Amino acid sequence: MDFDVLLVDIEGTTTSISFVKDILFPFARSEVEKFLRSNWNSENVRECINSLRNQAKEDLSAGMESIVEIPENAFEETLQCVLNNIYKMMDIDRKVKALKTLQGYVWIGGYKEGVLKGHVYQDVKPVLDRLLEEKRKIYVYSSGSVGAQKLLFEYSTEGDMLK
Repeated sequence: MDFDVLLVDIEGTTTSISFVKDILFPFARSEVEKFLRSNWNSENVRECINSLRNQAKEDLSAGMESIVEIPENAFEETLQCVLNNIYKMMDIDRKVKALKTLQGYVWIGGYKEGVLKGHVYQDVKPVLDRLLEEKRKIYVYSSGSVGAQKLLFEYSTEGDMLK
């Protein structure tokens, strides 16, 4: 083979599209409220919420009427608006950094608790291992966050493939 670098996507290349669609996204949706309640005051979560708030304002001013605004009100009211905003963006598959970051935070817990295992096709690991032995570089190009990509490979069905 005459190449030095392999560039792969995740969905459909290393991993079943259904894993992301049918496992990861529903898991994030079902666990995000618990995560937010537990981590509401953490700096990282507050940054994500502020980013979601700013994104919603931008979207609404651009005419996206279905986006949920996030006011700064009492905790329960603000939390419900944040959740409604997140659910709406998930429904329309928005590629917003703050959303992807929050999903990643939720997935960390799922992977570390063993509830989630990153699906990797069985024939992928042997090929990637061989290419690494041949000193070829392997890169992933994906719309998902780097953190989410690392989790998928570190906690994969084929073992730790983070390298």
